[in-house]
Amino acid sequence: MVTIQWNLPWRTIQIGINVTTIVTGFCTFLPLSYVLMYFRWQCPIHANLAILGVNESAILVDLQNTIWGSTNECRYTTYSPLSASIHAFIWCWFFLLLKSQLKAEQKEFPLFVFSSILHSIMFVASFVSSSVLSDGINVWCFHVTNAIKYKGYSMSCSQTQHLLWPNIYEENQTHPINTFLRTAQISSWLQTLTILCQTLVCGYKLYSWIVATTEGYLDIRKCGHSPSLHSVNGEDNISDDNDNNPI
Repeated sequence: MVTIQWNLPWRTIQIGINVTTIVTGFCTFLPLSYVLMYFRWQCPIHANLAILGVNESAILVDLQNTIWGSTNECRYTTYSPLSASIHAFIWCWFFLLLKSQLKAEQKEFPLFVFSSILHSIMFVASFVSSSVLSDGINVWCFHVTNAIKYKGYSMSCSQTQHLLWPNIYEENQTHPINTFLRTAQISSWLQTLTILCQTLVCGYKLYSWIVATTEGYLDIRKCGHSPSLHSVNGEDNISDDNDNNPI
């Protein structure tokens, strides 16, 4: 049986993925936080906007009849990316500081299993968050444009951010609401993709560990210092390359 082994710089790859996860997480969290602040902490996701009047420069919102989105939805889609960023930061810290210690203590297999399960959970949570956010933004834009059209004007969702919302915004100025929402939407999906990549890498490393163990040739670079495994191959001295092993 021919076994293909990829000698890739796994640690560098995973650190790069985690850094990207951190960046995209903040590119989701910050725009959504600003939007919530502009709307006085009312949730625009899945909101059904009612307006009293509109012209070329301002929109007057009917606060009594407007149905705002669920606060829990806004909290979940805002703080889930932040949680994923913190999660990625912890793994970066681990790869930089604790990896060698765990190799020496022969605790790599539990780590493989734990990381695969944890990243899978984070991927599902991020996918749900991105789906809810995307659908909520689309519903928001649909109701905004329809409400404006009902008043005799035709505007796209992006054009409404150039108008004043006098009874919504605390200050008399415009805000790039649509730009922030779309930025958060794109960043959320990018973060989901990076978590998926991290999940696949963890799964591949776990698979490689199991295959190597089953075939009876697990070297030090894959599973730490294990005398019983060394005796299988009769190898006592195998160099350790911290950047090219599958951890």
